[in-house]
Amino acid sequence: MNGSLADSTSNANDAAAINGLAVNTPSQIGGGVRFDGIDDFLMMNHSASLDSTVSAATFSLWINWNDPVAGHYQMVMSSSNRFVTPRDGFEWACDPNGRHYFYPWGGIEQDFNLGTNPFTKQAWQYLVLTLDYATRDVVIYVDGLVVQTTQDVKTLWTQLARPADWLWGGNPDMGGASWFKGSMDEIRIATAVRSPGWIATELANQRSPSTFYRVGSEQ
Repeated sequence: MNGSLADSTSNANDAAAINGLAVNTPSQIGGGVRFDGIDDFLMMNHSASLDSTVSAATFSLWINWNDPVAGHYQMVMSSSNRFVTPRDGFEWACDPNGRHYFYPWGGIEQDFNLGTNPFTKQAWQYLVLTLDYATRDVVIYVDGLVVQTTQDVKTLWTQLARPADWLWGGNPDMGGASWFKGSMDEIRIATAVRSPGWIATELANQRSPSTFYRVGSEQ
C-alpha cells in the first residue's frame, strides 16, 4: 500500500479506494490507508483466486484502531454479499458489546463470537486470522498471541462461504454504523493455514526489520 493499491502478486487482486478513502498515509510499513469511520472502505473485486480462500486461508494485516470499543460495529473485512440473501459471505469485526469475531460463513445468524476485544487504541498491532474447514478451526492472533475464544465455531460452521467482492473497513449493506475508524497496512491473503511460528516470524520481521536479523563478518 506504499503509494499503490495494486496486488503485488500475479493474481491481480487490486484494490480500489471508495468514498474518499485516504491512501498512502503514514503507517507501519511505508504508506497505508486511513479510514474516516463514516463511509469509506477498500474494495477488492470478486475473483476465483479470492474464492479459493474459503476452505483454508490466512488473512493478515497491520491495524491501528482509533477506538476499538466505539459503541458500534467496526468492520475489518466483509463480503459485499454478507448482508444480502442468502447472506453467506465473510464478516470480520468488533461489535458494540466489546467482542471481536469472524464469520467463516455468514449463512447462519447465530453468534460467531470469538472473544473479548483484544486491541489497544491508537497503536499499530499485527492482526492475523487462519481458517481451516477440514478441522472447522478459526484462530485469531494479535501481535502473535492467540485470542482466547468463547464460542465453538466447529458446531456453527457447516458449509463453505461464497464471498463476492471483498470490502475492508465497512459494508454499506449492513445498515447502521458499521465503519472502521483508523488505519490499515500490508494486507496479505494466503490460501494456506500459516503456523504460529510463521506468524511470529512475520511479526518480528515486519515490526522491526533492522533488529530481526544481523549480518556477521565475512568468514
